[in-house]
Amino acid sequence: MDAHELIWRSLNKLAKRYGAQVRAARQSLTPESVHAFRVASRRLIAALDLVDAALDNKTAGSVGGSLKKGLKKLGPLRDIHVHQTLVSTYRKVSTDVDRLLSASRREEKALVRENRRDLRKIERTDIEKCLQRLEKKLEKRERQIGRARFIASFTRRIRHTTSGLARLHTRLDPLHPKTFHQLRLQLRELRYQLEFLQSALDIESRRLARLKTYQGQLGGIQDLSVAINELQEMKGTDPEVVQILTQRRDRKMKQFLTKARTLPDFLRGFEIHSSLRMAKR
Repeated sequence: MDAHELIWRSLNKLAKRYGAQVRAARQSLTPESVHAFRVASRRLIAALDLVDAALDNKTAGSVGGSLKKGLKKLGPLRDIHVHQTLVSTYRKVSTDVDRLLSASRREEKALVRENRRDLRKIERTDIEKCLQRLEKKLEKRERQIGRARFIASFTRRIRHTTSGLARLHTRLDPLHPKTFHQLRLQLRELRYQLEFLQSALDIESRRLARLKTYQGQLGGIQDLSVAINELQEMKGTDPEVVQILTQRRDRKMKQFLTKARTLPDFLRGFEIHSSLRMAKR
C-alpha cells in the first residue's frame, strides 16, 4: 500500500472518531463526553496541521480553524469538571467545599445550555469535503516526489516539534507553573502526530507509551493549576483548600523534574525517519 493511502486512512479514521464524539456530546455533555470530544478534536487538528505542512498548502486551514473554535468553546466546561473533581476530594478538610461545588454546578448548567447550541452548529460536510480534496492532493504529491521524499516531508515537521520540546524542557521552573503547561501542550502535539503517522512509519509503541506517561504527569499538574485559579477567583474561598492544592501541585512539579531529566535523550532517540513499515511488507 502506498504511503499516501496509509496516511489518508489514518486521517479518515480520526474524522470518523470526531464525528462520533460530536454525536455523543450532543446527546449528553457529561465530563466523559466533553473530554472525549476535545481529545478527538485535538487529534484531528494535529493531523490536519501536519498534512498541510507536508503539502505546503492551506487545504485544511478553514476546517482546522472551525475545529479549534469548537474546542475552545468547550474549554470552560472542561475546566469546571476538573475543578469539581479535585475540590470534591477535600470535603473532610473544609466545610466550604459544598458551597464551592454548588456555585460551580450553577455555572456548569449555564455552560451546558450554551455549548449545546454550539454543537448543533457543527457541520460534518465541511470535513468530508476537505478529506476528499486532501486524498487527491496526497496521492498527487507522492506520485510527483516519490515515497521517500513524501514521508520525509512529514518527518521534518516531527523533528521540528521535538526540537521545540527540548528547548521548553530547559525552561521548566517550579516558580512558573505555566512552563510545565507549555511543555505539556508540545508533548501532546508530538504524541498525536506520531500516533497519526504510526501506520506508515516504524515507530516503537513503547516510545509512544512513554510519551503518554509524560503527558499524563503534566496533565495532573495543569488540572491542579486550573482548580487553584478557579478557587482564587471565587469569593469567600477557604484559603486552606487553595493551600493544599498548591502544595500538591508543587510536589508534582518537583517529581516531574526528577523523572524528566532523561527527556532530551528520549526525544533524540526517535528514529522515525529511518524506515517504513510498508517497505518491510
